[in-house]
Amino acid sequence: MSATTERLVDVRGTNAKIADAIRWVIQREDLQQNWVGVASGLSPDELSRRMTGKVPFDLDDVADIARALNMDMFGLLHLADDVADDLA
Repeated sequence: MSATTERLVDVRGTNAKIADAIRWVIQREDLQQNWVGVASGLSPDELSRRMTGKVPFDLDDVADIARALNMDMFGLLHLADDVADDLA
């Protein structure tokens, strides 16, 4: 696998981990994905495209979504790793 392909696989893996963590918090807190999108400054469609992997999350997205979920960015990223470990 080329270095470029490895980076793409890693980005997709990271994006999926972040999306799974966001879904976990949404379910735990009984929130609506649309509300999280609006509260983080994304339209529901923009958040949906990130959650499905069509558009990758950038750090600003992660920070804004984390704030909407009453977390900090690092807490959300750590949760993404924890949720991924639980799903593995």
